[in-house]
Amino acid sequence: MRLYTLDDINYWYDDFESTLDKIKNSNDRYKNNYTAKNFDILKQEDMSVIYVENKLVAFSSVFSSPVYPVNTYRILNRFWKDDLVRWDGYVSITMLRHQLDVLNELNADCGFISAQGYRKRWMQNWINRAIAKGFDFKQVDGMVKVCNGSYKNCWHNVGYILNREIVPSFEIMGYDEWKLNIQKS
Repeated sequence: MRLYTLDDINYWYDDFESTLDKIKNSNDRYKNNYTAKNFDILKQEDMSVIYVENKLVAFSSVFSSPVYPVNTYRILNRFWKDDLVRWDGYVSITMLRHQLDVLNELNADCGFISAQGYRKRWMQNWINRAIAKGFDFKQVDGMVKVCNGSYKNCWHNVGYILNREIVPSFEIMGYDEWKLNIQKS
């Protein structure tokens, strides 16, 4: 297994484009997230691209947005993995460690992961597994605004990890309020 970054883009870019085409032609419910309009790799702080036996098997990025609290970055952004790769295996841990190193290089206050839709239990399970592997993630109690758009697409469940002792001031909406807004829209 080998991890590549944006510094290595010439090595992995063609395989990455082929993978995006595969996603575009799949039944993935989030495939729109991987279009050039919604995922410009040159606007990412860095990329984690994983190869196993000369095959691209997973990728994700570190991303910043004006919607996020100052000096807070989304990690494992646009996470994709081949169906043969397990989430809790070496691939994802390697990717997470790399991205936490990127946060250190950026002198970031915080990194966060997010899951679209009401996935409170899924997020808590993910955080519990991360804690068991030595990563001190916390869960936000409510839905967090991660982009400008609809309640359905832009308010997510969030888990965060502090890089310094500064808790980010996420824009948060209670779960019940979020559900009402979804019903209205």
